[in-house]
Parts: sequence; structure tokens; C-alpha cells
Amino acid sequence: WRFNLTNILSGATNATYTVVNAQAYDAAAYDVVVSNPGGSVTSQVASLQLWQSYTINLPGGGPGFYLIANQFDHGSNTLDEVLPNMPNGTSIQTWNCSLQDFDSVIATFHAMTHHWIPNLTLAPGQGALIFLNGSLSSITFTGTPHVPVLPAALPCGYGAATMLSRQTNDVGTFENITGLSPTEGAQVLLWDAPVNDFDVCTYSGGTWYPTVPAVAVGGAALITVPGGTNSPCLALQCPSDILVQACSG
Repeated sequence: WRFNLTNILSGATNATYTVVNAQAYDAAAYDVVVSNPGGSVTSQVASLQLWQSYTINLPGGGPGFYLIANQFDHGSNTLDEVLPNMPNGTSIQTWNCSLQDFDSVIATFHAMTHHWIPNLTLAPGQGALIFLNGSLSSITFTGTPHVPVLPAALPCGYGAATMLSRQTNDVGTFENITGLSPTEGAQVLLWDAPVNDFDVCTYSGGTWYPTVPAVAVGGAALITVPGGTNSPCLALQCPSDILVQACSG
């Protein structure tokens, strides 16, 4: 038996190969080469993927609005894949950068067909507002670990609120969500489900007020990264008095 097509697994010469207590490093491509005096043949490749899960606990366990996020890779990351079994009539809205509000397109889960209409995409690190239409104490996401890409893309740009989450299933901070250090005026808006509104955390004078924001596993936040020296493009004055743009990346 071989690991990732080239590494021979020591002692693995039986008709089957079992991975005991599989860990993240065991996720790979496996195949077997069978030989006799007449020659050899190589099997098709079997891929081992390790699925993980995380659970979002919903305060109250009943109908209400919650800010959630997908933090795994699961197929094409459509709602049908990441949230396959929800109470009938449950709906999801993503963030609209132009409106700086939740989008008017609302995806709704239909229990009879087990499909979301429309079947939106919820990529790792992307958050959404879900209205739970029914009794449910928690939501579980499953998938394979996502490799974070930082600094994170800011679809709404600098100086505007973007709905973001950490790109892996762990507690999020401004730094590990955006890949940037906070600067004066940075804001993180955390959803307060009991009151259906946001709690605002602002970075000023080198500290966060009223508290250092932390985004729970499976949660999302509205994050504003100020413009200025932390923006993607810096205005430079050249000797020729021509204003040019120097853009990062």
C-alpha cells in the first residue's frame, strides 16, 4: 500500500489497509500495487478525507434571528450542502455591501423537497443572518478544515461594514478574522440575539471599547476596517506632481 502515491507504507501488504484513530495528517490519497512474477498492477486511488463538525448553540432554542457562519469546506458550500436539514420556512439573508444592510434576496428552506430556494453559497468565513422558523436548540456544520487566506478579502472595501467570520472553526478576533491589526476607528458589531440588534465594539486610543470583541465558533460579525494608511491603496505624491496609486499585492 502507498500513501500519496509514492510513499510505501511499511508492513502494509494485506488485501485491506485500515487507518486506526485517523488524524488530520492521514488525509491523503491511498493506492495499492499488486505484483507477481507475471507483472504488477496498480489500483485506483482512494482518497481519505477527515470530516469535522462544530455546533452553534441557539439561545432560547426557538424561533428567532441568529448570525451564523460557515467555517468548513463542504462540496461547493451551497446551503443544500452546509445546512441540509432545517425547520421548514427557515430563511437566510446575506450582507449587501451596496446597501450596507441585509440583502433583499431571502433563501428559504423547503422541508418537503429538502432544498433551499434559492440555493445560495456560504463560503468559509462568510456569515449570514438566519431566521429559525421552529424549535431547534443548535445547528451543526460538518466539512473538512479550511486553510485560511489572510489578509481576508473585504468585499465591501475599507471604511464600510463587511460581514465576516474566522475561516476555521475557532474563536474569532479582529486580527485572526481580517489578518490585520486594528487601527483607530475600527469596529466590530456583535449580534445580540435576545434583543435582535448589534453590540458595537470600537477601537480607539489603542484599546477596544467597551470590551475586546470575540466572535464565537460558528458566529459572524460586521467588521469595519478603517481607510487611510491601512487601506489597500495609498496615495503617493511623485516628484512630477502626478498623483499615482500604490496598491498592496
